[in-house]
Amino acid sequence: IYISADTDYKNQYPHYRSGETDQQLAESVAKDVLDASEMGFEIVKDRHLTDYQRLFGRVTLDIGQTFSEKTTDELLAAYKTDASVEEKKLYEALLYQYGRYLTIASSREGDLPSNLQGVWQNRTTGIAWGSDYHMNVNLQMNYWPTYSANLAECAIPLIDYVNSLREPGRVTAEAYFGIKSEPGEANGFSAHTQNTPFGWTCPGWAFSWGWSPAAVPWILQNCWDYYDFTRDEEYLKENIYPMMKEEAVLYDQMMIEDEGGKLVSSPSFSPEHGPYTSGNTYEQSLIWQLYEDVIEAAEIVGEEDTEKINGWKSNQERLKGPIEIGTDGQI
Repeated sequence: IYISADTDYKNQYPHYRSGETDQQLAESVAKDVLDASEMGFEIVKDRHLTDYQRLFGRVTLDIGQTFSEKTTDELLAAYKTDASVEEKKLYEALLYQYGRYLTIASSREGDLPSNLQGVWQNRTTGIAWGSDYHMNVNLQMNYWPTYSANLAECAIPLIDYVNSLREPGRVTAEAYFGIKSEPGEANGFSAHTQNTPFGWTCPGWAFSWGWSPAAVPWILQNCWDYYDFTRDEEYLKENIYPMMKEEAVLYDQMMIEDEGGKLVSSPSFSPEHGPYTSGNTYEQSLIWQLYEDVIEAAEIVGEEDTEKINGWKSNQERLKGPIEIGTDGQI
């Protein structure tokens, strides 16, 4: 059975549509099915395996596991009860490779990144969180292992997606911080805990949990990691540094001085933890790291605006914290 699907969705602000008609989409779907059926099952399967194994076969993991005749569900059940050490290691190695498989299957160049839950849910209504993107750790966590798992190209959809938030994110930056970007001028973009591939960059449908401008500095660490692992300076210059620079420019303008003359973000809120404060550790740490990375990136790509770089260095030094130790030794 050959199955095909298509959509007129296009990740391009503000309409997010390709302009294709229903007939054009139907013809596209029909052509894919026809082409596949003419090639035949063996060729289609071989093409799939070649594509998949090119990525999957890069990493083997040996943690002392041994082969077992048990099926995966039996391994899981035994893991919780009477599995041997070797069987437990087999299950752990299998789980690691399964994570790599999911990344290969859900995050390829030209597509959207893997989301909070996946679009193939066995429900017709009530998909929790609408299968959107949550940047209060979920999306970051999806991609933390990508580079060490030797799947750097699988992170490109994430970088492209964050890039696509810049234009709608400038509307949000103006609405919430009064920071306006003129045509051709990137003056700062903002997105929060919840966002979608339709330009939703405001603080969710409830401010109580949705407010988190530091979501962007955090997800930019994932994007910076692409350069850190690949050392692709051209890609950094064209795709990653512009986002980092624009976000640093936003914080240059939105931070305020506290009573001690230190720079803080206000209001700041640690997702799912709180409370609302000025300059909490969560956000101050992410701002510090944003400046740290953008300064390094600016020097790599040959940023000519030395005044801008010096301003980032100054702001980083003036940040409150980012880590302060309380009287009981707590952070």
